[in-house]
Amino acid sequence: MENHLKEAADVMRGRAITASRAAARGLTVQEYLRERSRTRWARDKAQQLGLAYWPALAYGPRIDPWAYVLAERFLAARTGEAWDPAAGTFGGWDMCGHKGLSPHDVARAWYRAGCRENTQFWVYLTALWEGLPLPNRALSTRQARDWLRGVRWVDKNKIYNRMIIITDPVIIVLGRLPWHCRWAALNGLGEGDTPIRVRIRHLNWAAVKTAQRGWRAAYRAGYLPRAVLWYQLVPELASAGRELGFPELQGVPVATLRALLKEEEQATAADVQAAINLVRLYGRDRAAIRRRIAAWGNLHDAGQVSLPDRPIRAGWGQWLDSHPSCWRWTHLLDAIEEVLGGRLPETAAECAAAAREAIKASPEAALVELGVARESVRRYVKLYRRGPKDHEMIPAPRGVAKDGYALRQLPHDDPIAPAVGLLTDCCQHLDSAASSCAKASWLRGDCAVWVAEKSGEIVAQSFVWRSKSALVLDSIEAKGGYRKGEVAGLLADLFLAAARQAIGRLCIERAFVGETHYGITGVALSRCAGEATRPDEPYYGRIGYTDAHQVREVCHETH
Repeated sequence: MENHLKEAADVMRGRAITASRAAARGLTVQEYLRERSRTRWARDKAQQLGLAYWPALAYGPRIDPWAYVLAERFLAARTGEAWDPAAGTFGGWDMCGHKGLSPHDVARAWYRAGCRENTQFWVYLTALWEGLPLPNRALSTRQARDWLRGVRWVDKNKIYNRMIIITDPVIIVLGRLPWHCRWAALNGLGEGDTPIRVRIRHLNWAAVKTAQRGWRAAYRAGYLPRAVLWYQLVPELASAGRELGFPELQGVPVATLRALLKEEEQATAADVQAAINLVRLYGRDRAAIRRRIAAWGNLHDAGQVSLPDRPIRAGWGQWLDSHPSCWRWTHLLDAIEEVLGGRLPETAAECAAAAREAIKASPEAALVELGVARESVRRYVKLYRRGPKDHEMIPAPRGVAKDGYALRQLPHDDPIAPAVGLLTDCCQHLDSAASSCAKASWLRGDCAVWVAEKSGEIVAQSFVWRSKSALVLDSIEAKGGYRKGEVAGLLADLFLAAARQAIGRLCIERAFVGETHYGITGVALSRCAGEATRPDEPYYGRIGYTDAHQVREVCHETH
């Protein structure tokens, strides 16, 4: 009897809990139970299909669940995220919501495609993803694809701002044409004061025929705007308001540049910058440009070496034509003359020796030699003027060397420190993600750079910072060829030995390595013990971008 009473009490207690939960959500008990049942079904079905976004099954339109799986794959391709249910990665979907498309958008595309997995379904998903109107259901698959391309082009180029009204058949035709033929097809339309409705018969088919034969011929015939002509070569530089659309062409003889590129029948995007370099160097001296191209074999190679910012004197030009191996030093011509007492070098070897002397005396020249773009050198110089730091709180390693490799701390005033990432193919320089680390290594006393060298060449480096009582090797980066095998282990041991050596100096009690796998950091982590933990804040506050969001403690002995 007591057992029956206890069971009845449990049932009543469960019903009371269910009723309270239903009331909290504003539902009746039956509605609450139906919703819970559907949620359980949605979770089980999603797990069976490999679908992450189970709420779409529970609360979205009741369509074939496979449509949501297809949408998940579509989002994975658009967002760049992996779609691998076995590994737990599900593209653009997540367990909390849906990124980019709503379940109702997926249902619209699914119904329009006839509730089938076909090309039209993907076209509709793409249009919804990009915020474009959906094509007419009566269009064939090919017409739908062409319509989508045409709408993209019309929207991107603001064709609606012209005095024309484009009909859907015209949009389909524009989508089927190559990009330069689209401009030719609209040539001469919309130039009046009143808007006109453009139909297929109104398009400039003579201009399209000319454009199909070649974009150069179309430009000469006046069917392509100048910006479109140069967009063919360098899309990212096609901007209105300046001659040819190039921001860097101020002061450059444009006619010479145009003639130079017309002579190169196979001109590509890479050749345009080379032509700009040569015209900036030689000005209107076409003969000198031809001699240089002949010496190097092609336009690209002739204009891609390191060139000065301004035209060089005739004496230097003739000397460099006779010594082509010295073109790499042309950004140092004034400094070379100063080293040689105002005269030209007699041999290529003397020019190279003078250039090296100039590099030692000029941090700016050293940066150019590292490969820093000329536009960025000014930012480095501006940073140099703000520093260097007047103290360091990180102890410099002493005597850390093995098998021809040596580890040292860059001096606090070494101009290479903010650009050291250029030597190890990492992002620690002013033109990349870790620019905050590059600046901190020059300005902050709680940051430094450790480098490993072989025969004086930097082959690995680490951005090092400290909190009040701990030292952190943010990551350990190495050049290509030094990231695998025994040499990677040797370099990792050097950095770990330097970290252990720092313990007990300048109030440092512990040392850590950032929990990342850039460069040879993974090799160093394999020699560390313990679990990953969060590091303390840097001594002078947050640095900005760092790799050491999690750290692992450096062992006292190498394992």
